[in-house]
Amino acid sequence: MLITQEFYVLVTGDTTTPSADVTEAVDEATTLVGDQLDRHLVSASRVEVVAIHRDGRAYPKAAPVTVAPAGAEIDPLMGGFALRWVTPDDVTVVTGYWTQTHPPFATITYTGGYGEAFAAPPCPRPLARCIAQLAHALAVGVPVSAPAGATSVRLGDAGVTFAIPLSDLDELVPGITARLRPYRRVEYA
Repeated sequence: MLITQEFYVLVTGDTTTPSADVTEAVDEATTLVGDQLDRHLVSASRVEVVAIHRDGRAYPKAAPVTVAPAGAEIDPLMGGFALRWVTPDDVTVVTGYWTQTHPPFATITYTGGYGEAFAAPPCPRPLARCIAQLAHALAVGVPVSAPAGATSVRLGDAGVTFAIPLSDLDELVPGITARLRPYRRVEYA
């Protein structure tokens, strides 16, 4: 688990949900947040095909990178979110600046992501709070604010218009996508 049960209780105040249900909800919330951010959040060793950009950097999906592939190094200017000196699979391509339309690719084995239960490297607290809040919504459920597919409801002279959520996660925890935006995976080119 990326966050501890104690952190979940601290953020949500939920002391009644069984531990097994909390663990399952936190794992599901971590997966959903990772999908929303286009990143792998939990630290693990991975094999991935990455594009090598014109500046010579590669941006793996799991960050921060803690163990770089052989021959490459973690770019200190990018805070562990980029690798440099990655060797392309096609060694005939000259690394650095090139005129090709498509960038070269490299298959790399690396370790990256946040440590479980706030082990190093720790998950940023705002991101951990979002995971806890989403896990709470998944564990206890959320009230339905509108009939499925409805954007407005009228009864006589009275009417209600419902806000259209930005994503499915916003239906569970309003405003969560805006709070997750700073952690979204971006490849700088």
